[in-house]
Amino acid sequence: MLKSSGKNIYSDTHKLLNYGINNFEKVKVGYANKFVDNFQVDNGVIPYVAGITKSDSFYIVQKGKANSIEERITKNDLEAPISKDEVIGKVEYYLDGKKISETDIIATMDVELMPTPTFMDKVKSKWYLFVFALLFLIRLWNLSRIRRRRYKRRRSSTLFGT
Repeated sequence: MLKSSGKNIYSDTHKLLNYGINNFEKVKVGYANKFVDNFQVDNGVIPYVAGITKSDSFYIVQKGKANSIEERITKNDLEAPISKDEVIGKVEYYLDGKKISETDIIATMDVELMPTPTFMDKVKSKWYLFVFALLFLIRLWNLSRIRRRRYKRRRSSTLFGT
């Protein structure tokens, strides 16, 4: 290695490799297809979409420091339509305040754009108002018929003097 000469090169290389193996370990900080969170989707047929991590993340850390790795999630503002496997956010991994790795968050399914309702859809959604209005009109018609009959009876009874 540096500042080594002659036969010491091999022993220094061996010492360096042993130091790395004894004091460091490869840690899987993020797992592929790990559920992250449900993300809100604006104007979508489905209001939420599940997000999973895209790939595994590895990092070499000193032994015993693997538990101090922090995970931070960055969410994008989502607007429909969203396709499956589209990037919807990011997971970043930090060790002692330093970013060591990151992976994308992807959507697990398609989310279609909510169709704008037509006039007939709005009418169909308020069908009960039309039924009440029809019943009200029928009741008014019956009341007016009854009043006319009563009026005719009164009028006919006063004409004949009974």
